[in-house]
Amino acid sequence: MAAILASSESQTPLHPSGLAASYFPRLQLFLGEIGYRHGAPPHPNLVFLQSFHEWFHSTLGPILGWNAEKLDNIECATASFGERAYPFTGTEMCLLIAKMTATAMAIDDLVDDDNFYAEMLRFTHRIYVGEAQPHALLTIHQELIKEMANAYTSTSDGDAILTGIAAASWTGFIDGCLVEKRMMRGVKPEAVSSHYQCFPERSDDLKHVHIEQNQVPFLMEGSAIEFPAYLRSKTGAGEAYAVAVFKAKRCQILPLEKVLKALPDIALFICFTNDIMSFHKEQLAGERCNTIHLRTRAIQSASSHNDGGSSGTWSLMDTFNLVCNEVRDATLRVDALLRVEEIERSINQKGVRGTYSDMDIALAKQWREFRDGYISWHLESRRYKLECLRPSDFYQQA
Repeated sequence: MAAILASSESQTPLHPSGLAASYFPRLQLFLGEIGYRHGAPPHPNLVFLQSFHEWFHSTLGPILGWNAEKLDNIECATASFGERAYPFTGTEMCLLIAKMTATAMAIDDLVDDDNFYAEMLRFTHRIYVGEAQPHALLTIHQELIKEMANAYTSTSDGDAILTGIAAASWTGFIDGCLVEKRMMRGVKPEAVSSHYQCFPERSDDLKHVHIEQNQVPFLMEGSAIEFPAYLRSKTGAGEAYAVAVFKAKRCQILPLEKVLKALPDIALFICFTNDIMSFHKEQLAGERCNTIHLRTRAIQSASSHNDGGSSGTWSLMDTFNLVCNEVRDATLRVDALLRVEEIERSINQKGVRGTYSDMDIALAKQWREFRDGYISWHLESRRYKLECLRPSDFYQQA
């Protein structure tokens, strides 16, 4: 979610070829398996859009030093994400989601700068000890975490717990970005202790590691098979976005037990759906440090999986299929937990009332609208290059 929407790409439907021809059908099957429904984009919330525009250009934009096109692309991508994925939220919560997402995009972009990386290293430590952040972008991120805490927390014990989960997810996002930076570029010896969790500092230390172009200088042993998913849980801030699914307004009191049971699968849905929807554009760009590539290398290294792939050896397509299956199963588990199908059937059959409350109806509708809207946002965003998968009615609306 942290790359930038390309403004010059065509909206003419494209047809997959080559490697894309193998995973596009699986992606289409996935959309059918979860019962994805494409609806028309919501009517623009002009109050939200104006408020976000003013904040973006008065607070975030001036500290980034980017050109107008790049700033406009981030503003467009994050504003549309808030409205499309969270259509049920009030203006305050939608604005908070868009601000957090825009700031996260900027952090993910700037972490490639060695000076900014060094300033990020003790972000969470500074929060704990009350020190000021050394970079204005990190200060904004910290202030937004506080703003989120104030907006989420009410007199409910459950709200306080969910606030803590969301806040930890946003600080964990910083850690995830740092880990990715270390994997991609190595570690400067002056930045960290040479005796604790250091990656190799010299090329000689990597002589036993085969590194292809754009691959990470990081050995993925089969015994570290869960590491890619763990890293993705950090960089995707899945729990923070999952809590936001159910906190539509400041006054909404949530049933803690039910929401907590749904959070792990919703967080997985958020992170891994982005992975499978991003895979096409990342393949075109030659990116290799992503969940599907990392998991493929880990599984290939695991002796118990070496001969388990559909073509004799484990492949990228096998991992892509595996991730689609995992997201499908997680989606359907949340549907069952929140009784989505039962509630929708009852609503469609007027006068038939099941054993559920108004809160049950609200949670089911919020989840259903989120999961469809989140996927629609990916299909409609030009940066993902998924034009050939968009419903035909989208082109009539565009």
